[in-house]
Amino acid sequence: MTQQSWFRLELFTERPNSVAAELFEAGALGVETQDMETFEADPIPDGYARVIAFFEADKEAPVINTPHNSMVYQAYNDLSWQESWKRFFRPIVVSDRIIVGPPWEDFEAPKNGFKIEIEPGMAFGTGTHETTQLCGRIIEELIVEQRPDEMLDVGCGSGILSIAAAKLGIQEIFGIDNDETAVAVAIENARLNGVDEKVLNFSTEWEDKKYDLVVANILAHILQSLKPQLYAAVAEKGRLVLSGITDVQFDPFLEKFVSEDWEIVEKHALGEWRAVVLKSK
Repeated sequence: MTQQSWFRLELFTERPNSVAAELFEAGALGVETQDMETFEADPIPDGYARVIAFFEADKEAPVINTPHNSMVYQAYNDLSWQESWKRFFRPIVVSDRIIVGPPWEDFEAPKNGFKIEIEPGMAFGTGTHETTQLCGRIIEELIVEQRPDEMLDVGCGSGILSIAAAKLGIQEIFGIDNDETAVAVAIENARLNGVDEKVLNFSTEWEDKKYDLVVANILAHILQSLKPQLYAAVAEKGRLVLSGITDVQFDPFLEKFVSEDWEIVEKHALGEWRAVVLKSK
């Protein structure tokens, strides 16, 4: 079988999450972040993290606006990066009642809570990312406060937030992702966790329907592009949860996204990432 050529970009930065977001926006197929807690085999400068991204061979080197140094951009045909992330995937507590981990790890659910087993494949979502944790915690809070019956999970990835919502009590969940691989992975993960009857559908197509709770955990520029669809999907008195926004993007994002007939209910932060909850006035 012919190996495909890739480009491998490597750099050191003090703001790895912001850089990772920019790299995904620039078309990276995968991004790995290494610091001294996760990667001890090769020295990393104090206060910095190594960010490695993989691009298709015909991609040009992206322009990264966030301060960084030591950029290396080279041809690469070793595809082991597609599986190597698995050695860093360990069970992680997403919220008070939810713990997420891979099927190959033995882990227990928290007291009065649930465990979720996720096999992400090539889909985004293992629970280790701050944006997933932010959304998981917000969903848990809103289920107690608002008692939503239906939820739309936009950019569902591996299905982790849909599965968490189903286990926390939401009766009907619809997940959408423009990546067919993610949809297939999400369907399998729902089955693996026994909630495939509650998670009624994962799809690449929007439905003309309104939901009590709409959650979109995507990058900021994609959220902006989906603004009309996201607003239209929220039922009266419903809530819209947006995440995937870095701290430096947050204020400019809110200025552009929040329309005059919508109001901010809550703001949340974890690491360099931000989330916001909106409702209509």
